[in-house]
Amino acid sequence: MSVAGVNVLHVLGGTQLEGGTADVVTRLARLELPGVTQRIWMQRDFVPGTGGKSFVCAGAATQVNGSMIHDALASWREARALTAWLKHERRTVLHAHSRVGMVAASLAGRRQRTPVLMHCHFLPKRPTIYHWLRRYCGGEWIFNSPKTCRHFGAVPENSFILYPDVEWPNAPMPRGGGRLRFVAAGAFVPGKHLEVLIGAFRRWSAGGGNAELALFGRSPAPANPAYQCTIELACAGDSAITLHNWAADWAQTLTQDDVLVHLGQPESFGLVILEAFARGCRVVVLPRTFLDELPAPQRQAGVFRAEALDAASVATALAEAAQSREAAELLWAQRRAAQGFFCMAQHAARLSSCYARLARATDDPR
Repeated sequence: MSVAGVNVLHVLGGTQLEGGTADVVTRLARLELPGVTQRIWMQRDFVPGTGGKSFVCAGAATQVNGSMIHDALASWREARALTAWLKHERRTVLHAHSRVGMVAASLAGRRQRTPVLMHCHFLPKRPTIYHWLRRYCGGEWIFNSPKTCRHFGAVPENSFILYPDVEWPNAPMPRGGGRLRFVAAGAFVPGKHLEVLIGAFRRWSAGGGNAELALFGRSPAPANPAYQCTIELACAGDSAITLHNWAADWAQTLTQDDVLVHLGQPESFGLVILEAFARGCRVVVLPRTFLDELPAPQRQAGVFRAEALDAASVATALAEAAQSREAAELLWAQRRAAQGFFCMAQHAARLSSCYARLARATDDPR
């Protein structure tokens, strides 16, 4: 099936290219797909970096994953902007990623008879809304994990599962200064439960633990300003806790002294877990993550699961990770066997075929 002349627009939106979904979209848009031109839809005030030609900055929504009311209003404005842009495009496929992006792409896609691919990176409380949108626009699904697939009521064996990937390091992490450091990374939003982590860290420290806690994810334009302010106030004056702005290369700061802690819930995947996992870090997570899908020993070695999302349970997991003697070099070498699970390039042919099929369905037969 010919893919020549297919234009794929990854509908993301917003003014900030931050977080796991944005990272996946950026990497996906860089895939070499013969005959396919890929671009990313962002808000009109977004300032692209060196890859400016790969962006379409014509959106209206400044944030794309806010409250239900915010996203509903933003989606209508985004759909109007997207519809206006589509009037001048041909053989386009809308590959939607964010909540606002999915709604806007569904509305604009139906209006302009443009095919829609809904890429699910999250676990909505009301998946029926997205089922309705998919039926409304005649779209198709892509899921970022079996967990997300099941959440939407689909069967993984019969679905398109596209795991995120990362730059798998060619060598173990460098040695650190010798002091243990717990690290969390991700947007400062309630779903990351940073207040639980801070409470657990202080509980563990009060019992004699000696470590630092570094939180990466502060933003000059936060998705949830009130929550970010709450975290900043909770950490103020505590010399053991440092706050850092979000940076796409945050994982480059990891050393063999570090333990990644991720308490996202609900969480469809958790890209930051994979970034630390690939580098040989010990990781503290909640039950039912993508790590459970891996074979032994990758799903067990260096992985510490808190039994529940509360300070006491997380503090226990922190203590277990701190006491672990598993060498980062050995974990890194052992986990390289899992690299094949997380390689979007392996799905390039399937993506190309999917794009071509969707674009062909809209070709004017007259």
